[in-house]
Amino acid sequence: MLICSREDVSLVLVGRTAGSDFSIYDYRYRFLPHPGGVYHGGQRLLVFHGDKYVGQYVLQPLVTVTVHGTRVVLRGEEDRDNVELDFSGKPPNRILVNGEREEFGP
Repeated sequence: MLICSREDVSLVLVGRTAGSDFSIYDYRYRFLPHPGGVYHGGQRLLVFHGDKYVGQYVLQPLVTVTVHGTRVVLRGEEDRDNVELDFSGKPPNRILVNGEREEFGP
Protein backbone atom coordinates (compact mmCIF):
# COMPACT_ATOMS: atom_id res chain seq x y z
CA MET A 1 0.00 0.00 0.00
CA LEU A 2 1.34 3.45 -0.97
CA ILE A 3 0.27 6.51 0.95
CA CYS A 4 0.33 9.63 -1.20
CA SER A 5 -1.67 12.85 -1.20
CA ARG A 6 -2.04 15.78 -3.61
CA GLU A 7 0.39 17.76 -1.45
CA ASP A 8 3.05 15.14 -2.20
CA VAL A 9 2.91 15.52 -6.00
CA SER A 10 3.62 18.44 -8.33
CA LEU A 11 3.56 18.63 -12.11
CA VAL A 12 4.73 21.98 -13.45
CA LEU A 13 5.05 23.10 -17.07
CA VAL A 14 8.57 24.53 -17.17
CA GLY A 15 8.31 25.73 -20.77
CA ARG A 16 8.22 24.90 -24.45
CA THR A 17 11.32 24.61 -26.57
CA ALA A 18 11.69 26.88 -29.60
CA GLY A 19 11.29 25.36 -33.04
CA SER A 20 10.69 21.72 -32.15
CA ASP A 21 7.85 22.61 -29.76
CA PHE A 22 8.54 20.13 -26.98
CA SER A 23 6.69 20.80 -23.73
CA ILE A 24 8.89 20.19 -20.69
CA TYR A 25 7.33 19.31 -17.34
CA ASP A 26 8.98 19.05 -13.93
CA TYR A 27 7.30 16.16 -12.06
CA ARG A 28 8.15 15.75 -8.36
CA TYR A 29 6.65 13.23 -5.99
CA ARG A 30 7.03 11.64 -2.60
CA PHE A 31 5.22 8.75 -1.02
CA LEU A 32 5.08 6.75 2.17
CA PRO A 33 5.45 3.03 1.38
CA HIS A 34 3.63 2.02 4.58
CA PRO A 35 2.41 3.62 7.81
CA GLY A 36 5.35 4.42 10.07
CA GLY A 37 7.80 4.11 7.15
CA VAL A 38 10.18 6.64 5.65
CA TYR A 39 9.12 8.92 2.79
CA HIS A 40 10.58 8.16 -0.64
CA GLY A 41 10.41 10.37 -3.68
CA GLY A 42 12.04 11.73 -6.75
CA GLN A 43 11.90 13.91 -9.79
CA ARG A 44 11.29 13.24 -13.45
CA LEU A 45 11.55 15.42 -16.51
CA LEU A 46 8.52 14.63 -18.69
CA VAL A 47 8.60 15.47 -22.40
CA PHE A 48 5.55 15.99 -24.63
CA HIS A 49 5.36 16.89 -28.32
CA GLY A 50 2.01 18.56 -28.88
CA ASP A 51 -0.41 16.55 -26.75
CA LYS A 52 1.59 13.32 -27.17
CA TYR A 53 3.77 11.99 -24.35
CA VAL A 54 7.26 11.27 -25.76
CA GLY A 55 9.25 10.08 -22.74
CA GLN A 56 11.07 11.04 -19.56
CA TYR A 57 14.34 11.24 -17.67
CA VAL A 58 14.74 10.26 -14.02
CA LEU A 59 16.57 13.05 -12.18
CA GLN A 60 18.43 12.10 -9.01
CA PRO A 61 19.31 14.06 -6.98
CA LEU A 62 16.84 16.89 -7.52
CA VAL A 63 17.68 19.66 -9.99
CA THR A 64 16.18 22.96 -11.11
CA VAL A 65 14.81 22.86 -14.68
CA THR A 66 14.50 25.82 -17.07
CA VAL A 67 13.95 26.19 -20.81
CA HIS A 68 15.96 28.65 -22.94
CA GLY A 69 15.22 28.52 -26.66
CA THR A 70 15.92 24.99 -27.89
CA ARG A 71 17.82 24.09 -24.71
CA VAL A 72 16.59 22.55 -21.48
CA VAL A 73 18.92 23.57 -18.65
CA LEU A 74 19.35 21.45 -15.51
CA ARG A 75 20.99 23.12 -12.52
CA GLY A 76 22.03 20.79 -9.73
CA GLU A 77 23.98 21.30 -6.58
CA GLU A 78 26.07 24.46 -6.35
CA ASP A 79 29.35 22.65 -7.01
CA ARG A 80 28.06 21.02 -10.22
CA ASP A 81 28.06 22.53 -13.70
CA ASN A 82 24.75 23.20 -15.41
CA VAL A 83 23.69 20.60 -17.96
CA GLU A 84 22.26 21.90 -21.23
CA LEU A 85 20.17 19.47 -23.26
CA ASP A 86 19.74 20.21 -26.96
CA PHE A 87 16.10 19.75 -27.97
CA SER A 88 16.47 21.30 -31.45
CA GLY A 89 15.83 17.89 -33.04
CA LYS A 90 14.73 15.13 -30.73
CA PRO A 91 15.36 14.57 -27.00
CA PRO A 92 18.87 13.24 -26.25
CA ASN A 93 18.96 9.45 -25.68
CA ARG A 94 21.33 9.75 -22.71
CA ILE A 95 22.23 12.57 -20.35
CA LEU A 96 24.71 13.03 -17.51
CA VAL A 97 23.30 14.95 -14.52
CA ASN A 98 25.05 15.34 -11.15
CA GLY A 99 27.39 12.52 -12.13
CA GLU A 100 24.50 10.15 -12.90
CA ARG A 101 23.85 8.80 -16.39
CA GLU A 102 20.15 8.79 -17.27
CA GLU A 103 18.40 7.23 -20.26
CA PHE A 104 15.45 8.75 -22.11
CA GLY A 105 12.57 6.30 -21.95
CA PRO A 106 8.90 5.66 -21.44
